[in-house]
This record gives sequence, C-alpha cells and structure tokens, in this order.
Amino acid sequence: MILNPYGLPYDPFEHIVPGLMPAREVHLICGPPGIGKTTLCLDLLPQIERGDLILGHARANPTKSVFISCDRSESAHIRRQGSLGMPFWDAANPDPRSFPFFSGISVKLDIPEEDDDDHELKIQNIIRICAQNFPDRPLLFIDGFAALIEDSSNYRQAQQLLRKTTRSCIRHNRTVLASVHSPKAKEGQTYNNPREQILGSQAWAGFSDLVIAMQPADLKDPTNPRRLVHVCSRSLAGDYTIKMILQNGRLVLDDSIERDLYSLLLQWLLKIPYDRQIPTREILTYGVKDCALSLRSVERWIEEQVENGVLERVAKGLYRRKLQA
Repeated sequence: MILNPYGLPYDPFEHIVPGLMPAREVHLICGPPGIGKTTLCLDLLPQIERGDLILGHARANPTKSVFISCDRSESAHIRRQGSLGMPFWDAANPDPRSFPFFSGISVKLDIPEEDDDDHELKIQNIIRICAQNFPDRPLLFIDGFAALIEDSSNYRQAQQLLRKTTRSCIRHNRTVLASVHSPKAKEGQTYNNPREQILGSQAWAGFSDLVIAMQPADLKDPTNPRRLVHVCSRSLAGDYTIKMILQNGRLVLDDSIERDLYSLLLQWLLKIPYDRQIPTREILTYGVKDCALSLRSVERWIEEQVENGVLERVAKGLYRRKLQA
C-alpha cells in the first residue's frame, strides 16, 4: 500500500482517462476568448461520467464532476446550459447529462475578510468545499482559473497557484481540469509546442499535466467554425491533434475533414504493389507530411486497415497490402 504525504492510501497509476488524464493532478485547457473552451468542457464532463471515448484517445473511467466558475455567475451558467439544451442540476433527481455548479464570484469561501486577497487560500477552500459537499464527484472543472491570481504573467503567482492546487488535489482526492486564456494568434504565428500558447507565464504549462490547447483552424477567417485541438499529455497518450467543428453551439469531431484526408492516404496505399513490404515509417511520413493528418490519426488508420483486411502485418514495423479473396 502506498500512502500520500497526508497518510492516505492512493494508487499512483489511477487515471480519469487511461493514458491521458491521471487522477489527483491539475490539467489545463487553453485557448483565446470565444474559441469554445467552456463549450468543449460542458460536453466532456457528461462524456467522462458515462465512460465515453474522450478526445479520440480512450474511454474514460466513469467519473462524476462539479463545475466551478471563477468569472461567471449562476445566471450566466444557466443561460449557457440552456442554449446548449442541457438539463439543469437537480440534487433530488440528478441527470447524468448535468452536474452541480457554483460560482466563485458569489459563493463565500469561508475566508476572513482580511484575507480576501489570499488567492492560494481561495483555491484550497474551493477544493475542500467540493470534497465535503460532493464526496462522490472527484473531478472538478474550474472555469476562469487564472482569475484566482492577480497577474497571470507572473511566474511566481502562477507557480504557487498550481502547486497549491496540486497539493489540495492530493489531500482531498480530487482531480482538476481548469480553463485559462491564451492570446489570439496572429497570421503567420506558430508555436514550437502548443503548451506555449497559454497566456503569460511558462509556469502554467510547466506545473500542469495534461494541456489541451485550442486554436482556430483558419486564422484568416474568424467565422470559420473549425478548431484545432492540440492534446499534450505527459502520460502514455503523448501529443496529438484532433480537428473539431462548431455545430449548433457544440464542438464535435470534424469527421468530414479526416475522411477526405484518409481517402488521399488510401489512394496512395492502393497504388503500392501487393508484393512490396511497406515500413510503418513510410505510411506515417506520407500521412503526416502529404495528407496533413496527425501522427495518432495515421496510427489509428493503420490499425483500421489491418482490421478491415486491407493491410496485413508481415513483421514488426512492416506491412503488405492483403490480396482480396
């Protein structure tokens, strides 16, 4: 049995989403204002509770959640849920598509008046109150997380907030998924690592585990509903990108783009003679460089072709087109 610093037993390999979102850690979703961070999470939370496939990677271990807003009122949240056709939380008859909500703006967090500016104490109390009031809901989504510090670009403030949050997660057996802003990208602007998109200090990415970085698919067209969602995980999932599209106020996987790109990859494959052995690296290179697919998308596509009888494994890292009966 492994004990945490507070003498409580825990499993260091426990995940909310296997290989993607470890339990008792701080995870961030970032993007410019209006990109759809809250919209995405309003869909993710019920999906995690149902144990659905999350971000194209793996099925979640069914986990209940609480929604906390640091920059919106209860009324604003109710309007948002209503616009998405989501049911409201009813403690007497809870709906699996909904979750408890409270606003850090209007809820008193048991902080003495003279300590109102102690932001670290505020996050500790948020997590403690959720653990006490919702003991069966270990996943906390904190919207507007950076509002808990005065200066999001201050490395020390961001570092202290994230460290205090992680300690409280360990102490109360909670997992935090929090949203923070990133600046609007300018045309021609690129990032060596999507983690660099988070507004202000590098401490945000440095002291968090999973980072979900959102950006417009077309910087020249602000009305384009398509989004690039970069998933940067320190767990087994690694880094990959999925494409999403805003439809009827919700973000869904943009299958149409990937289907078109997959068709290009299949056309290339079908031109290769049956007797030629194809290295995995060659398929990955063509899929990523020529078809603009993510590495994980090409890996999934290869597995699908094997399952569908289009490809067969000859040896480790080698494939061959399979002759059809």
